[in-house]
Amino acid sequence: MIEIRKVKLGECCEIISGSTPKTNVTEYWDGNILWATPKDLSKLGSKFISDTSKKITQAGYKSCSTQILPPRSVLCSSRAPIGYVAINTVEMCTNQGFKNLIPCSDKVLPEYLYYWLGSQKDYLQGLGNGATFKEISKTIISKVEIPLPSLRDQKRIVKMLDEVDILSQKRKQSIRFLDEYVNATFFSMFVKESEEKNITFVKLESLSLKITDGVHAKPNYTESGVPFISVKNITTTRLKFDDCKFISLTDHQNFTKRCKAELNDILYTKVGATYGRACVVDTENDFSLYVSVALIKPKKDVVDPIFLKAVLNSSYVKRQADKSVKGAGVPDLHLIEIKKLKVPLPDMKEQKKFAELVSGVEATKQKMFIQSEELEKKFQALMQKAFKGEL
Repeated sequence: MIEIRKVKLGECCEIISGSTPKTNVTEYWDGNILWATPKDLSKLGSKFISDTSKKITQAGYKSCSTQILPPRSVLCSSRAPIGYVAINTVEMCTNQGFKNLIPCSDKVLPEYLYYWLGSQKDYLQGLGNGATFKEISKTIISKVEIPLPSLRDQKRIVKMLDEVDILSQKRKQSIRFLDEYVNATFFSMFVKESEEKNITFVKLESLSLKITDGVHAKPNYTESGVPFISVKNITTTRLKFDDCKFISLTDHQNFTKRCKAELNDILYTKVGATYGRACVVDTENDFSLYVSVALIKPKKDVVDPIFLKAVLNSSYVKRQADKSVKGAGVPDLHLIEIKKLKVPLPDMKEQKKFAELVSGVEATKQKMFIQSEELEKKFQALMQKAFKGEL
């Protein structure tokens, strides 16, 4: 056991909020000042951030209340969503979706703070307030208590967590490489060579018997019953039933009168930060869908479901979705826009060939996912012990 004391974040860090210059003033944008949004943190493959997708000018910086953060500050998203964390390696500022922490060097290490905040995502989300979307205020986060051992013990804890985290990140990177391989192959076979192969591009609606979405009203959840699927249960590889909520059989029967998923249908995420993610229904077990998920029933005599799923997960279609998504706070890809998505339609032989490649890659990815989940469990257990002073 090591000695740990509870300290409020406001006592061991300077807490700074971000801000956004007016988006309709062109001279405020495309400058050389890094300006982070929660979306930038969602794409990171490590704990560090060194660049941002958007940059502001000096005039833009002076026009709003955002502040420059010194290197080795800890960025923490405080809304839409709550709980993304990163350490900046260079000076940058952020939008208003952050409560950023500049650690007191004699009290807390940035890496220790990063890992602890990452372990508290559910707790932080529970502290959020707001009708449209949850947000943590500066006052609330300043009162959150962090368990602090000595700096020497913090360094030791960070070293142990780094070792497991690096292995986990390498596994995730391998999975991303496989995704990039599938995407590059798709582009080469069906977009780049579309004219040579006489491939037509059609609206998704023309390849579907039906495109709808799940129930719009929040249901009454039960401790057990029929699984109720939302965006968090959908990956580009498979439909996950772990960590899902449940509804009664009666509610399920009512909900599925309009929207009933069946074997080899496609589920497509349409609301939230992970919109534009597709998977094939690979089970005959009953489940219901929330409004955040679209149900696509492909015309199986025209299009192979695995091929269509891979097309929907491609960067070619994702770029279309990015241009069509609505919503200032929470992204929402409306059904009418999903129906308009343009997809290539090669002959069935070419579809099957690509679907076979995709299935092989996904079998490899599934093994990697299992290994990654085992590493994640080890990592979470290690963090729990570390922050209780048991390491």
